[in-house]
Amino acid sequence: MNNEGKGFTARDMEGVKFSQVPLTIGRPYVMTHQGKCEHKWRVRDVRMPHSDDETRNEMFPLVIREGRVYRRGCSVCGVFDSSHVTYGDKLAAESPSFFCKLCFDAVHCDVDGKLMYNDFEDYQYDHE
Repeated sequence: MNNEGKGFTARDMEGVKFSQVPLTIGRPYVMTHQGKCEHKWRVRDVRMPHSDDETRNEMFPLVIREGRVYRRGCSVCGVFDSSHVTYGDKLAAESPSFFCKLCFDAVHCDVDGKLMYNDFEDYQYDHE
């Protein structure tokens, strides 16, 4: 994603603690991973701690509710869960397209397991 000149700041989040992220209440944020998978989020409320609250720093940010994990099936066989997501793949019916390991190898690799073409983006798919 090219955000140059659009007022965005981009950082590699590996090793960054949540306390190091400058937050503004109500401001939208975007976390991008796997190339183009975007998660939009915002802080909507903050309150002062009280005596019943957890006091250990490692307990924060406190997760109040977790979303349901959505598992995408393979776009080819429809049997197994996806382990690859591709963008701009000329042999896929759509972009992005999701593949299990068996179907990805069958479509993209030769008998030795080497890619037959590489003019597409391929990422390991972690379920949403």
